[in-house]
Amino acid sequence: MAQRPPLHRPQGYRLKREGGRGPRNPEVAKVHNSVRWQRLRAAKRASNPTCEDPFAMHESSGRVVLADQVHHIVPIARDPSRAFDMDNLMCVCRACHERLERGEQPKRVQEGGGGRKCS
Repeated sequence: MAQRPPLHRPQGYRLKREGGRGPRNPEVAKVHNSVRWQRLRAAKRASNPTCEDPFAMHESSGRVVLADQVHHIVPIARDPSRAFDMDNLMCVCRACHERLERGEQPKRVQEGGGGRKCS
């Protein structure tokens, strides 16, 4: 019987059963696993159910996109005291959140546009 070729996996890739996304800051994990965070996240999404569009990509296409994630403008690892600060949160869609987490600078900040500053 023929054997399957090995799968290519990027360096540092871990299966969910092996612990998922890799090493996380314990302080960040503690916040994300707390009931307080779950409630604050739900309240933020209820108050602003659409993506805040930090890159102006939805606005340029004329679309309204629902926010499914909440982003910390100042990361928890940098300033844990702002983890539960409503002014430090931004409702975003998955695509915008991935770009923010990769470190891309929001367009609205670079151009000095009408959006909230995202550090």
